[in-house]
Amino acid sequence: MSRTRPPEVEDAYAPVDAPEAWPLVSLLCFAIALASKPIVRWLPPDLRPYPAVVLLPIALSVGAALCGVLFAWIGLRRRPGNTLARTGLLLNAVVLALATLAAAALVWIVRR
Repeated sequence: MSRTRPPEVEDAYAPVDAPEAWPLVSLLCFAIALASKPIVRWLPPDLRPYPAVVLLPIALSVGAALCGVLFAWIGLRRRPGNTLARTGLLLNAVVLALATLAAAALVWIVRR
């Protein structure tokens, strides 16, 4: 006798469709933005001269958060009301604002 599984269980581990992937990529960009300093530390010391050690994590955070905002916005336009896309948009917007503030503070301190 063969048992059939309920449709909820069969769809639980289904591949992610393209409209659902945008918020996930947005959250991946959020994780990259948060881990920018350890990612830069993985670079060889020859590729990290003094100004780059300070500027690369900020640039990576701003770039990843900006990409995350873009991907979350695309995901929100594809499926309005998607909670995951809203969360990704909020998190990446906060990281983008804080990284931009850190970059502005760095420029202000260096100019002094």
